[in-house]
Amino acid sequence: MFFSINLIMFLQPYLESKERKRISGIRGNLIRYKYISKEQSNNMNDQAILLKANKLEGFSHSDSIGSRLAIARKGKETKERKQRKGNKEKEISIEPEFMESNHSSNPFQTPQRKYADEYEILKTFWNSLNLPECRYTALNLPNWGEIMNSMQHYNLSEIEKSIDNYKQLRSRKTAISYSTFPNFLVRGIEKYADSSIPFDNFKESEDEKIDAYRKEAMIQSGEFEE
Repeated sequence: MFFSINLIMFLQPYLESKERKRISGIRGNLIRYKYISKEQSNNMNDQAILLKANKLEGFSHSDSIGSRLAIARKGKETKERKQRKGNKEKEISIEPEFMESNHSSNPFQTPQRKYADEYEILKTFWNSLNLPECRYTALNLPNWGEIMNSMQHYNLSEIEKSIDNYKQLRSRKTAISYSTFPNFLVRGIEKYADSSIPFDNFKESEDEKIDAYRKEAMIQSGEFEE
């Protein structure tokens, strides 16, 4: 198709304006999708902007610059998310090996093994008090990480004392009870530890005091046998 010189000269301002708007849009998208900063944009002419946009890989020239930038940005974010996820999984797998503890003096024993051994000791003690029987091993527990985090703040004797306090107080109406041994390790150690003064926090109700007094009187009179 042939265009006269006069027509081309007539359309020239319109075409130049349209091209400036297109480049301005490309510049804005590059900044929006964080391929360049505003400061960098101010130092780049139109030719440099077009060159930067055309260097985006993986897209045909038929794609609009805006869509190419959006897709490229999405791919970049996906890659970053995968990298963060990989780093997080790496941290989770390594973290238990470096957990601080005052439970063992053996420098060659890993925290996971140490806590698993202590868990078995505490489970045996728990079951000996005729509390709801626990048969779970550390390997069977889905919340093992929470249990280790709770146990790391107390030594073995402190946890055993907390369990013993719970045994004595659990029948009181004001006491907090736990359906399983693992739940107690996660939520109950701190509440029943001596440092939390559990016998003051879970005082007997007036009805319980009266019942205890009547029971003691019946025992003294020989009317009640335990």
